[in-house]
Amino acid sequence: MSHEKLIVACGQCGAKNRIPWEKIGEKARCGKCGADIDTAQATSKRPREETTRGNTYLVRCISCGARNRVPENKMGGTAICGKCREPIETQGLLSGKSVMVEDKDFEAKVLKSPVPVLLFAFADWCPSCRSVAPAVEELARDWKGKARVAKANVDRSPSIANRFSIMSVPTMIFFDNGQAKDRLTGAVPKLQIARKMAPFL
Repeated sequence: MSHEKLIVACGQCGAKNRIPWEKIGEKARCGKCGADIDTAQATSKRPREETTRGNTYLVRCISCGARNRVPENKMGGTAICGKCREPIETQGLLSGKSVMVEDKDFEAKVLKSPVPVLLFAFADWCPSCRSVAPAVEELARDWKGKARVAKANVDRSPSIANRFSIMSVPTMIFFDNGQAKDRLTGAVPKLQIARKMAPFL
């Protein structure tokens, strides 16, 4: 275990405080003025041992909206928000595969997702949907840990179709922080889909 510490400036008096790496995300007080220090926002070079564990991923807390950096070795379970201490579910975010959603689990998988979501609305009878499906799966691999690709069959999930006024398929809706931000309709190329998602990654 590394004993390196991060230097975190107090937002109240500006004093620099040494915070042990393992304490980042917990409450701390300034040694000079006693003010609370927001260690969740601390940035510094990670200890050598930590960098060998892999990448870090940004996930959003659904409760308070704060974005948290989660090490790769902690993804796939339940992370804790550094700001409000609420749990953040990260299961499946590193699978690199799309997930099917229906009316019953749409809120949990899309609206409460800790990462941005591309919702691919399709129908089994739609040839255009079949033509764009491989590109959608490629994006799921490209965005592993950064975004979730969800697929909804509009014939089996009429509530989703009605809620977001999906009148034709394929339709792609881009979600961030539980809100629909943008959409595309038709068999558009992979690059166009990626460009639409780029502002949210």
